[in-house]
Amino acid sequence: MDFNAISAWAAVLAVLAAIVALIIQVRQATFNSSLDSLWHLEERFSSTDMRRERARAATFLLERKPDETQEVPEVYDVLDFFDLVGYLVNKHAITKEAAWINFSDGAINYWFASRKYIETQRKKNNSLYWTHYGSLIAVMMDIEAAKQGRRSIKDVTPSEDDWRLFLSLESTPNVADAPNAGASSPRD
Repeated sequence: MDFNAISAWAAVLAVLAAIVALIIQVRQATFNSSLDSLWHLEERFSSTDMRRERARAATFLLERKPDETQEVPEVYDVLDFFDLVGYLVNKHAITKEAAWINFSDGAINYWFASRKYIETQRKKNNSLYWTHYGSLIAVMMDIEAAKQGRRSIKDVTPSEDDWRLFLSLESTPNVADAPNAGASSPRD
């Protein structure tokens, strides 16, 4: 081989090494950004203010009438939080599994407890309310079914008794006031 061919191959290898290094750096930056987003979400979800909002939302959802049209800021805040999580999952800012690990108990139970409320608010205000939350639930239910080795999402859908138990735990004052407290799923 002559010197020019060796130099050309060395240049090709250097470019390939630079591309691999760039890919690794982009993946690491993406992971770090995802982790940072997840920590911020977790911090918000566990904050004293959000725990109080969740307690008020849970109380309202437990006591509401089926035809309830009242707009409740705390319910909106909880639903909006999960809508944001869904948006971030859809945009690949956080992974599906990370969202499931950190928020599935609350997201799934609030979704099924709020379905009539969501339908009423969509009809009354805007049909696009909480669409990212809906897609998040589809993702979480798929993961839930897979993790439990179930064939159907129906097998992992919480019953009304399940989500009512979850909401009753969420609505208790000690959950709203204790640091890092939150109801765990009755599915656990």
